[in-house]
Amino acid sequence: MTTIPNNLYQLTAYLRNNDASTAEGVLIYPTVQQELNATYSIEGHKVTFATINLNQNWQQIHQDLFSIIQ
Repeated sequence: MTTIPNNLYQLTAYLRNNDASTAEGVLIYPTVQQELNATYSIEGHKVTFATINLNQNWQQIHQDLFSIIQ
């Protein structure tokens, strides 16, 4: 799976223009064939890329979303 460049560009622009130097970003995509959970430092900001399997019950989706932001 590859991230959509425009999404990454927009997120980076938000982080760059944010007053807080500790701002973090998350890009979440639905799982299609391949799962992804990776964190990088981009221009000094923590950026997480993750996927969520939407073909599961809402309780598991809820738990998966919370695990991304913790």
